[in-house]
Amino acid sequence: MTADRSFLEPHRRHGVIVRYPMTVVDSERSSLRVTVIGPDEDVQEHVTETRSLGELTVETVMSYYPSTTHRFDELTDRQQEVLVTAYEQGYYDIPRNATYEDIAAELDCSASSVGQILRRTEATLVTATVLDRRLDS
Repeated sequence: MTADRSFLEPHRRHGVIVRYPMTVVDSERSSLRVTVIGPDEDVQEHVTETRSLGELTVETVMSYYPSTTHRFDELTDRQQEVLVTAYEQGYYDIPRNATYEDIAAELDCSASSVGQILRRTEATLVTATVLDRRLDS
């Protein structure tokens, strides 16, 4: 692999995510360990293009499932607070043990605000989950 930054170009051209940090494996050979995440076809195109720039060894191939922690971290602080409170109050129990009013009383806000925030939060989480599932298919 060349010592210049040309090896970064394929990362920019293909629908892949580079997971940092890149780890130096052998500094004398300019050898890096890089984790690339994306749809199979895009990763294959990325690998093919990167191979044209220098020596490339694929160490591991596996399915990637975004962690729920990552999804939770994408929510706003307020969405996280309302979601956790709703969960702790029993809103997601079957049968439900809390209402918007119960959650609102705990958070000192209106029930309509709780409903609006939970609907947006749920939409964000459900959309991300369905899109992730489609990428895996």
